[in-house]
Amino acid sequence: MRRLKEISERIRENINQFVEAVDGTDSILDEAIFEMKERLDEAKELVAIAITEEQKLKLARQEAVDAANMWKEKADTALQNNDIASASEARQRRQQHLDIADDYKCQIVAQQAVVASLKTALREFYQQFQ
Repeated sequence: MRRLKEISERIRENINQFVEAVDGTDSILDEAIFEMKERLDEAKELVAIAITEEQKLKLARQEAVDAANMWKEKADTALQNNDIASASEARQRRQQHLDIADDYKCQIVAQQAVVASLKTALREFYQQFQ
């Protein structure tokens, strides 16, 4: 009888250890899934920020192009009025704005590459998550 009691206690211990191990596995998996969801949300946010920055660069470039066009009109008007000095200054300012627009264009191309890279990484991460 005593021997049966010892065997029964050992079986109970083994069952308890097994249940604890299974419960621990579930909690580890739940934690891993939670962390992956957080990372996925962070990745989505990074992509959104990168896209927003790209749009800001495009807007700034367009503003520089618009300013260059305005200075071209001023240069043309100054030439019509035979004001060579003002026309020359307006041309210089136009060129400055065109240079700024070119700089923005280079930044836009670089930002587009970043956005594409982030989107690809996000898709791959999402597929892993699924």
